[in-house]
Amino acid sequence: MNDFTDEGMGELFIRSGGLGDMLLSLPAAWSRRRRCAWFQWLSTGRYGPWLCGLGFETPRLALDGPAAAAWFSPRSGAEGMSIQPMGTWDRVSRVTSFLRDPEGVLRANLFGDREVGWVTVLPPPQTSGAEPVPAALWLLSQVEVDGPVRSAESLAAWSDAYPLRIPEGWKACGMRHWRELGVSPGAAFIAHPGSGSQRKNLDEAAFFALVEALREAWGLQPVLLMGPAEEERLSPEGRSAYPVAAGLDLCDLTGFLACGPRWVVTHDSGIGHLAGALGLRVVSMFVSTDPRVWAPWFPQCCVVDWGATRSSPELRRMGVAESGRPEGPWLIEARDRSPARVGECLCALPI
Repeated sequence: MNDFTDEGMGELFIRSGGLGDMLLSLPAAWSRRRRCAWFQWLSTGRYGPWLCGLGFETPRLALDGPAAAAWFSPRSGAEGMSIQPMGTWDRVSRVTSFLRDPEGVLRANLFGDREVGWVTVLPPPQTSGAEPVPAALWLLSQVEVDGPVRSAESLAAWSDAYPLRIPEGWKACGMRHWRELGVSPGAAFIAHPGSGSQRKNLDEAAFFALVEALREAWGLQPVLLMGPAEEERLSPEGRSAYPVAAGLDLCDLTGFLACGPRWVVTHDSGIGHLAGALGLRVVSMFVSTDPRVWAPWFPQCCVVDWGATRSSPELRRMGVAESGRPEGPWLIEARDRSPARVGECLCALPI
C-alpha cells in the first residue's frame, strides 16, 4: 500500500459521481496513490467519511460545498490568482481529474500560474465495433504510466482496491441492523429493486418473480434493500413483500453488506459494484446498458443480460483471465427468458 515510487510527488485526485462511478475508479486511485508520498481524493461531501474509511485522505472542502462554486467560475486580473484553500495543495505536482475543464478554469483557479501536471480521465468509449473495455480497467489504463492494464503494477493496484478493507466499526453497525431485522446474514440474500435510473430496472413484477424463484431455489430469506428512490417507485405490495433494510448511510450500508449475505441481487447499480468490491456473490441484471463496459468485474459475480440479442443456454465468462488482467464475471444471456428459467441458470453457477 505504501510502495511509493516518487517520494516528492503529491497528487490531487478529483472524482465524484454515483456510487458505481466511485467504485469503478478505485483501482485507478490506488494506482496513483501507490506512486505518491502525498495523495488526496477530492469529491462531494457524502463520500468524505466513506473514502477516509477506505484509507484515503480527503480535503476539508468538497466539490459540492459552498466555497467550491468559485472554483468553476472564470476569473480575471487580480482575481485570477490561485484560490486554493489555505495553501493546502502546495504539495500537489499532479492532478488526475474526471471533470472536463477544456478552458482550464478549474486549473487556473486552484493553482494560478504554478506548473502542475494535469491529466483528464475520459469515460469509457461506447464502441459498436471492437470489444469494449470494462470500465474499471479502462479508467485504470487512463492513469497507468505504462498505458494498457497488463503490468504487475496494474494488478497490485487492483489488489489494493478489491476486496474493500473497511473499519470494524462499520461492520459492527451493520450487524446491529441485521439483528434489528431479525435475520441472519448467512441465511439471507439481498434483493435491491433499483438503480440510478428507472430505465435500467426490470419492471416490478418481473423483479419479484425472479426474487421469489431464487427464494425457493436457494432456501434463503430475501431482504429488500431500499433507498428513497425505491420507496417511491415500489407498490405497497412490493415494499411489504419481505423484511426491509432502508435509511442506511453509505458507511452503514457498506458495513451491512460486509456482514456477508449469501447473495446480492440487483441491477446495473452502485450496490452491485459495492457488493462485488466487498467480495460478495452478486447477480447484476442489465436491462438497457452494456454489461461488457459497466458490469462489476469480479469472478464471483454474474451478469444477467436481459437486453441480449440472443438467449444462450450456456454459462460463460465475460472475460478470460490474462496476465495483468483480472478475471471477469459470469454471463447469462436472458433474452425472452422467464424469471423462473433465469433462476434455474443462476442455481447452476459454480460459485
